[in-house]
This record gives sequence, C-alpha cells and structure tokens, in this order.
Amino acid sequence: MTTAYCSQYRDIEDKIWKDRACSLCALWMALKSLKSDFNLSPNELLKKGLYINAFVDPGYWRHDRLTVLSHNYGLPSYAEEFKSAPFGKETKYAEEILNHGINKIFNFLKNGEGMIIVSVPKDFIHFDKPHSILLHSVKEENNEKYFIYNDSAKENEEEGKNLKVSLQDFAKSWRRLAIFINKI
Repeated sequence: MTTAYCSQYRDIEDKIWKDRACSLCALWMALKSLKSDFNLSPNELLKKGLYINAFVDPGYWRHDRLTVLSHNYGLPSYAEEFKSAPFGKETKYAEEILNHGINKIFNFLKNGEGMIIVSVPKDFIHFDKPHSILLHSVKEENNEKYFIYNDSAKENEEEGKNLKVSLQDFAKSWRRLAIFINKI
C-alpha cells in the first residue's frame, strides 16, 4: 500500500497552524491512504477539525475528537493510552503496559489492519515538544524490528516519508498515546 504524504509546513496555508498541525496532517495522510474516495485537502480537513473543537489551547489535539473526524470520513478509529501515570512518572506496571502497547501497535501494523497516529517528542529528541507522526507499516531485518512512519514536520516527501525507528528507540520516547485507524 502506498501512503500519502503531507507536510504541515508546506501544505498548511495558515501560518498560525503550521507549527500546530502535526496530528491533523497525520490523520489526513491516513485518510488519504486508506480511503480511495477521500478528497479533502489538508486545509479543508483542518477547518473540519477546528469546527468540531478537536484542538484545545494551549496547544494539543484531542484524540477523541480526531477519532470523530476519522469516523466522519468513513474510517473507524479509537484512541488508547498505554500508561498508568503521566509520561515520565513510572508505576510498577509501566513497563508491562508499555510493552503491551508496542506489541499491539506492531501486530496491528504487521497484520495490515490500518495505520496509527502516535505522540512522540519532535525528531524523537525534543522532549519539550510533543509531536504526532503516522505509523503505517513495520519492517524486520537483521533480527531488529522497526516502525515505518511519515513525519509531517518535514518540508517534503524525501525528508518525511517512509522513515524508520527501531522498537527500542521508539520505546524510549513514545508518549504512550495512540490513535488506531482501521481500514475497511
């Protein structure tokens, strides 16, 4: 399956939203990739998301509202959290829940069930800048497992499409939030 690509810096017209549109762009890529009849532009989808109050100041996208937006365009989805305390604060169950989440995501993608929007630090290193990317497939090579993803915070497809992150590196920085978008 080919995946669509959207750059929040290139494709979002309103300057106010260029730095804030990562989750919306990830959803657009999933809808465009999984629904042959989806024809809204990223800017039109942004307007629809704002209309249903999917964005909340001081600056985050509500996952429950993004799932509603996904449903409005024909794809069932749901948000799930894999944490037992706020990110960065651990409980005795944190590692088990983290591993369960990573395994669930890996198997969902490996089985071709759909795509997943996840929350990570920007570029996997800027922990003070939450960011959303679209996981769309997996790769296994040399006894290592990888998530393959698109990152809308890049200017073009060459920089932002079909990137890979090992499950180990993903586990170190994933904010343990996910939106599963099912294909039908």
